Amino acid sequence: MKKLFLIAMFQSFALATLQAGAAPTTTLTFVGPVTLSWSITQQATTSVLSSMTTNHTGKGTNAVTNIYSTYKSSTTNFSKFGNANFLKLLSNSLALKTNFPAGTQLATDGRNLFLVDKSGTNIVQSISSVVTVEVFDSLESGSVYDQKVIKHSGTTTLSPGYSDTQTRFELLRYNDSSLTTGDGTHTSFYFTGVATLVNDVSLGSTTGKATLTLSEGGGAGTIRGVASIITGSITGKPAGVDTDE
Repeated sequence: MKKLFLIAMFQSFALATLQAGAAPTTTLTFVGPVTLSWSITQQATTSVLSSMTTNHTGKGTNAVTNIYSTYKSSTTNFSKFGNANFLKLLSNSLALKTNFPAGTQLATDGRNLFLVDKSGTNIVQSISSVVTVEVFDSLESGSVYDQKVIKHSGTTTLSPGYSDTQTRFELLRYNDSSLTTGDGTHTSFYFTGVATLVNDVSLGSTTGKATLTLSEGGGAGTIRGVASIITGSITGKPAGVDTDE
């Protein structure tokens, strides 16, 4: 019997596989939107010569020429890197020939990450395992409750209800270095932080809701070959009827 609807949204990345051009084949009954909100600082230039001056001192065999050079480096800040940017990154990693269908969005059922249509429940196509996750520690608080119904005909037990919160430290990695990408560049970065996982399931019901938020996270690596620092959060909110017993 499953205890948690949302073990971790990031574990879904590790299980996903990408099949470009696949048609919708499944309608999800327990699913919800994923919101990715990142700020990214990238290296723009490194040690670029910005100025040079020359002077001369001494005479004859004591003559000296002094050359003064100044080199500067710079960064570029992108304050809004969200779902649309992530979809474009995936598209490039997989070298897709066409864009995702209009209205495609990120969603999760708490076990897998999906690309769904604008209705939010129909799978557009599966997603590649370019992203993996490691969970280092998890702390749990909350309640689990059930009910037994005893009759002359026998005893039945209702599906347990849950009110549960987990706090866990997670490390997410995105790596397409083994793939042939659309523009020839590669992306390889990690994103880590403390995730808060909240579950709410009614007694005797398969209907529930869950929220996972990895906030105040940070990471680093390269995005399309450019050195990058990442901060921000990822949130998933699946809801509905969970049929995965």
